[in-house]
Amino acid sequence: KRKIPKGTKKIRTLSKRGSEGVLLIAVRRPYDIGDRIVINDPSSDKGFSPSTTWFVEDVNLSFTTLRFQATNEIATVSNSSIAQLRIHNGNRSSTAFVTIPLFFKVDTKPEQIRLFHSVIEKFVADKASHWKSIIHLRTESTNNSLIYLEYSLRLEHQASHQRQSSILREKGELIRFCIKEMKKSGINFRPPHKPFDLFIKENCTYTEQDNQQQNETMKSALLASNLKSE
Repeated sequence: KRKIPKGTKKIRTLSKRGSEGVLLIAVRRPYDIGDRIVINDPSSDKGFSPSTTWFVEDVNLSFTTLRFQATNEIATVSNSSIAQLRIHNGNRSSTAFVTIPLFFKVDTKPEQIRLFHSVIEKFVADKASHWKSIIHLRTESTNNSLIYLEYSLRLEHQASHQRQSSILREKGELIRFCIKEMKKSGINFRPPHKPFDLFIKENCTYTEQDNQQQNETMKSALLASNLKSE
């Protein structure tokens, strides 16, 4: 049996990885210079997150140079190191979906939700250069303490994920409009005021368990007072 020289296996592995990196750029071409991308593990269920995006600054057969959007840092990675990862390309994606959580008072009536929905539809129609349409406004969950209703407002934007700055700006404008209309209709959930409690224990170690126990006690008291006032 022929003996394989030491280091041969390692060389083969490196050679294989190198060829994967070349194929990534020469054949798959998952991005071009200027594209906004997100890199995730294939087993992860994470999608296109604005806080973890990179801009492609330069590409060759061996390396890719990236600029991190959040901090403007430059990083150079070998193409072989990302060949097996999942690469989301914002520039090649279709129009972006935007989801906004909304919290209504638990006694909000269905007709009030429908009226709110019609107001948002008009807002979207007036901003047709930004938004395509409302996908849904639906219940996501009811708080276990029965003090609010959580809804999900999902819309389709006119732009792709490449234009994240515009999408986030227009999302913020829509959130402010939603809050304003909910307050006007008196259907917005307002969390109970949590009093600030500062105390000092002398000659005693204050543990995280003490903190959790105090928080649970305060939550129960606040919930009881809130339900009583209603």
